[in-house]
Amino acid sequence: RLGFAYAAIGKRKEALTWLERAIKENTSSTNLISLAEILGLSTDAFKPPKQDQEKALLLAKTACDKDYDNNNPDPENLFVLAQIAIELERQEETCQASAKLLEKYPDLMLTHYYSYACAVYQKNWIKAEEEIQKAQSLGLPDETAKKILGSGISTEASIWRYAFYTFYLTSIWIIGLVALFILGKMFSNLTLKAVESFDPNTPNPLANNLRKYYRALINFASFYYYLSMPIVVFLVVALAGSIIYVFMILGRIPLKLAAIVIICALLTVVAAIRSFFIKVDSSDPGRNLKEEEAPALWQLTKDVAQAIGTRPIDEIRITPGTDIAVYEKGTWREKSQDRAKRVLILGIALLNDFNQNAFRAVLAHEYGHFSNRDTAGGDIALRVSNDMVKFAVAMALSDQAVWWNLAYQFLRVYDFIFRRI
Repeated sequence: RLGFAYAAIGKRKEALTWLERAIKENTSSTNLISLAEILGLSTDAFKPPKQDQEKALLLAKTACDKDYDNNNPDPENLFVLAQIAIELERQEETCQASAKLLEKYPDLMLTHYYSYACAVYQKNWIKAEEEIQKAQSLGLPDETAKKILGSGISTEASIWRYAFYTFYLTSIWIIGLVALFILGKMFSNLTLKAVESFDPNTPNPLANNLRKYYRALINFASFYYYLSMPIVVFLVVALAGSIIYVFMILGRIPLKLAAIVIICALLTVVAAIRSFFIKVDSSDPGRNLKEEEAPALWQLTKDVAQAIGTRPIDEIRITPGTDIAVYEKGTWREKSQDRAKRVLILGIALLNDFNQNAFRAVLAHEYGHFSNRDTAGGDIALRVSNDMVKFAVAMALSDQAVWWNLAYQFLRVYDFIFRRI
């Protein structure tokens, strides 16, 4: 008591003398922490020498160890230990005291204040922000809390929080890409085996289910491309921002390099957006062949349709090549309800010396695409393919089709996956 009385009136030397005498008589945790407090803690008017603070830190640790040995830790002793450790910039002792306080006294304001200090040492900015907010809710003055958070803690916490969100989002997105590749390869192998094993003249529920699920996979892969585009744009911007942020941490921003990073990111974003607005000529191939121009050919297509039990084609378009294919024209609902306009593409060069029965077999095959609804969603996959080409062209025109461009690498990977499916 006499030592504290001398300390209160500014007579530090006398205070230390009496406190040291108290320890010689009794090395209790109370006497140890009292000497540590006067010896090692700074005041507004006085900062103890470092050697005194080092000695005070050992005294405080001994006092706290005694408390723990007696299973009766005093929070005030831990507060003194943590404060001296902070003034000495000793991370280990600060975090040890903080951990003991969190274990025994989680509802005290200073517990979370010192836990905040430990988090700062560990550069765990999110926890540092959370601990100050808890301390504020337990009595830390609002002005003090705002000053601490405004010193850069909230900014750093936000940066790391968004970094974690980005990591989780990117991980889930990459897992989706890998899953698409695996499913595409699996369905491709199953389809090839089905072609070899199933009798095409016999209805097979397994084959029908395989087509159904394969179609669903193609549609989902198409949707996943459009879902990926905003993620890719975000990652491009985030990567550019991260590079600038690293330079800021290093304390030097090379202006020329920073300008290149920003310009490349902007050009990539613009190219991605432009790819959705560039119009591609989607006119039908060849020319329309009217029924009065080739009535026998039209009748043959109707006979084949009647023979296999499906509705006939509505339009024939002739081309100068050797191609033959079918597609549907109409809205998505019309296609899903099998009410869309059926179109046959027929290359004139294919018809020379083509036996009619062989031609009927080919037409039956093409009608099979309508019956199996292969043409119902094909335009979605075609639209994705066109959009990927437009994106690649836009990037090439802006000189961004380079190996170090994240968006360009995504385009290459997704094109590979999509074609695999």
